[in-house]
Amino acid sequence: GFDMTPPQVLSVNFSLPIFSSGKRLAQVRQQKIAVDIEKIKRDETYDGLRVQERQLAYNLSNAIETCQTAKQSVDLNQKIFKNQLQKFEQGMVSSTDLVTVNSNLLSAQSSYIQSLYEVMSAQTSLLQLYNKL
Repeated sequence: GFDMTPPQVLSVNFSLPIFSSGKRLAQVRQQKIAVDIEKIKRDETYDGLRVQERQLAYNLSNAIETCQTAKQSVDLNQKIFKNQLQKFEQGMVSSTDLVTVNSNLLSAQSSYIQSLYEVMSAQTSLLQLYNKL
């Protein structure tokens, strides 16, 4: 046959699907937004955990201070009780005074035991946050 195409002509056929490339671009943008949202959630979780860690560390520090004060109170009340007991044995104070001092000692001991519990509880909370339990 007879060919009308000149021998130096190069024919290129190119197809660009406009709608599918727009769809892909939208999907890429949507995935980037999803990644950004997850990064924000991660950062918020991290910040929340840091705040919680600081609060629990403060609670532990406060509980330790309270416990130390309670221990000092027990020590002081024990000295007072011993002193009052000696005075009672010498007839210098009444049994009512001795009972009052003993009651104060028992109250101080009870507060100390409660403060020990608070220290253990605060420490446990912090260890749970660190996932060490």
